[in-house]
Order: sequence, then structure tokens, then C-alpha cells
Amino acid sequence: MKPSKSASTSYSIDPIQIGDNYGPEFERAVLWLCLNDPSFGAIAFRTVGPEVFSTERDAVVFATGQQIFNNSASSNGRISHVTAVCIMAEIVRAMKRMSDGSSKKTTYTDCVKLLRVLMYQDPLRGTTAEYIRKTFSEFVTKSKVREALIASADLWESNDFAAIQEKITSAARTIEHTQDMDVGVRYFGLADRLKQYKANSLVSGRFPLGIQILDDKMRGGMERKKLGVIMGMAGRGKSQLVASAACAAIRHGLKVAIATLELSAIDYSQRIDSNLTGVPLNQIASFPDRYKADLARASVKTQDRLYLKEWGSNEANVMDIYLWLRALENKVQFHPDVLFVDYAELLRIPEKRGDRIDLGTTMRKLRQLAKDLDIAVWTPAQTNRKSFTSSLLSFGDIGEDVQIVQVADVVIGLCQTDLEKRSAPQRMRLVLLKNRIGGREGAVVDCESYTDTMSIVQCANQRTFGKAGAGKP
Repeated sequence: MKPSKSASTSYSIDPIQIGDNYGPEFERAVLWLCLNDPSFGAIAFRTVGPEVFSTERDAVVFATGQQIFNNSASSNGRISHVTAVCIMAEIVRAMKRMSDGSSKKTTYTDCVKLLRVLMYQDPLRGTTAEYIRKTFSEFVTKSKVREALIASADLWESNDFAAIQEKITSAARTIEHTQDMDVGVRYFGLADRLKQYKANSLVSGRFPLGIQILDDKMRGGMERKKLGVIMGMAGRGKSQLVASAACAAIRHGLKVAIATLELSAIDYSQRIDSNLTGVPLNQIASFPDRYKADLARASVKTQDRLYLKEWGSNEANVMDIYLWLRALENKVQFHPDVLFVDYAELLRIPEKRGDRIDLGTTMRKLRQLAKDLDIAVWTPAQTNRKSFTSSLLSFGDIGEDVQIVQVADVVIGLCQTDLEKRSAPQRMRLVLLKNRIGGREGAVVDCESYTDTMSIVQCANQRTFGKAGAGKP
């Protein structure tokens, strides 16, 4: 809503609300942390008011907790841990003072129900809790800066620029008061370092693409907490490589999640079935009953190892994917090892750089998601039109935004000429353009592409191309 100006030249603005920006599950997670993490609760109760909550129920719960916190702090000067039990007792006392016909009684009854849910809710995972803390901190800072900008309107008219600067600077510093400072990692002695390195190797694991040369150069495959990009021209096999890599992960006993914004979930499911069974994709699509036995064997291989979700183009953002993965974990106890997002450029991207969408922000959010959920993430990216005739790709071929490859930990270029696309089997090259995991960028791998079974395999005989256009932009 636009700010409105009153007769006294003061400006007012509706507050930004948590639920409207991040969804009801995130809002409930904020309440849970307020009641279970004393330091987070103290920060929240001191920096925001109940108006930032999108439902009256959530606002009443927070306002009651804030009142208890403020009363306790003023009486003894110490930080008080406000629990769900304390808030419930206060709300029940308030309900007893209400008349039977009070309109507020229904809302307060809903508050009691919510508090019971929060009391018995499973604890938030460490990485998830950290994500909530960081995002809440950014939300508070954004709200304070927004309020400061509106409050500066009168100062602007009086040319009081020093006061404007002070207001905005003070609001921007809110983040200093809403985050615990990370002091970094202590550099261990030799024995401790070796122990840490070994533990990290065992914990992180490796998630192979199924292309041996590339997997070897990534020390066995993609790592947790990393973001990989597969760049290539439209129609050259990026989604096919996603399906092939997903099946390679499944064959290694890994759990896979696929968020598709281009193909339908059924299309992806049929591609996975075709790859795992060897039955041509068109046969499965046209005569599924004929291949029941093959599909049953594929079901055994993918049991509890694969979930797919379909969104339309520009219908979902990174937070939607995060909430989907959290729902999988909470409802069916499924936590993927690898997430494929096909593809990031089709996500809803509100941020702008000048007059263009800011893909870099979305890529950074995907990389943060990988870290927060302790998973590996892969996403395809489009290259420009001149790459149609390129035998080898370089970073200069990226289509939309060079930030895509700047943010990624691993970048693989998929190259295929028109002649190779018409050959049988089709030929293509995969170029390791960037590799923060194991270094050794520039490797070129000859592959054969079998579109009928959605598989991409490394050729037995590899040609020598020399160093490709690797290096960080």
C-alpha cells in the first residue's frame, strides 16, 4: 500500500507482515523460536510488535509473550524466558474475564490450540533454526529501514538531510542487534585438523552424476552444501542430464527431490522410469500396461528415494521449495541428499538489477538453501544463441546473468552441435568450467546421449580437446 499523507504532513504506512512475505509456516516457526530460544525471544520481543504477524491469533500470542517479557524485564532487569505455558496461563486468565458473548473469545481459544501445537512440535533442526534466525533478522532490518524512509518524508521537505541519514543509518544497524555474531572457525593443531578433515569427509559424502571423469574430478561427486549449474542451449539435453544424474544418485542409494518448473511431474516420472528400466520413453507413455513388470522393478529401486513436485513458470520462489522440503521431512520423514531445480531462471524473481531481473540473488538463496538443509543442489541454466554452434562452451556463453556462474560451486557446460544432435546415438561434450570442490577445471568429457531412455553415458574412447574455457568470471 502506498504511504498516505495527512493534513499535518505526517506519513503513515502499513507494516510489513511475516506471513505475507514468508508464509504461515515460517511465521509459526518464528513463534516457536520465541518460546524455545531465550536469546531469540529477547531479540524478537525487543525489536518488533504484534502488528508484524499476519493473523490475529499469532499476533495475540506474540503480544501476550511480549507483555510478560517486558513486565519481567522491568521488575528484575534480567532477560526472561517466556514459555508457551506462561502465555497460555495468561490467555486463559484473560478468557475467564470475558463475557460468554465476547467476540475475542474465539480468537483466544484458537491461541490456546496453537500454543498446545507449539508445545509438542518437534524441535527445529539446527540448520533450519539458523535459517529462521537469519531471515527474521533480515525481515526486521528491512522493516525498520522502510519505516525510516517513510518517517524521513517530513525531514526531506525541510531539507534536514543529516537527520535523514541518521534515521536510515540507525535502522540499517538493526541487524547488529538481531543476530549473534559468528566468530569464525578456530584453526586447529595438526592432529585436530586431520581429525576434522576425516570427519568432514565421512559426513559430507559424495553424490555422483554418473559421468566417471567428472565425478573423479569432484572427488567422487557433488558435496553437501554445494550448488552446481548445468549450462547449455535450449533443447540440447539439460533436463535429460538432470534425469540421468537423478537416476545415478538413486542407484547409489541416495534420496532425490526434483522441483520442476518446466516439465510436468508426470513427464519427469516417465523419464526416470525409462532410465531405470531401459524401456523407451514413448513406449512407457503410450503403453504403460504393457510394461507393468518393468515399472514395478523401477518402483522398488525408487522406493522412499524420490519425490517430485511441479510448479508452473514463475509460480514458485526459493522459499516455496524450502517449505516443500520441510513438509516432506515433517510429514513423511524424507530428507533428500540431492535437490534438482529445473530450472532456476523460471523461479519467481522479484529482485531487479536495473531493468533486469536479479538472478544472482536467487542463486545465492539456492546456495544458502543447500547449506541450511545440508544437501547438494543442481540447477540448469540457459546459454545464449551463439552457443548453438559452439563445440565448447565458456562463461561468455551464459544467457541471462553472469552471477549464475559466479555464485555456483560447480559449473558444467553441455555442448552439442546440430550435426551431433542428428547423429545416432547423439553425441555431446560436458565441460567442467568451474570446480570449487576439487579444482582441475577445463576437463572435457565425450558422451553419448540416448534420448529414448533419457540416459547420458561417458564414451569409452575420449578425444583430447585440451583446456576448455574455464576459470572464474
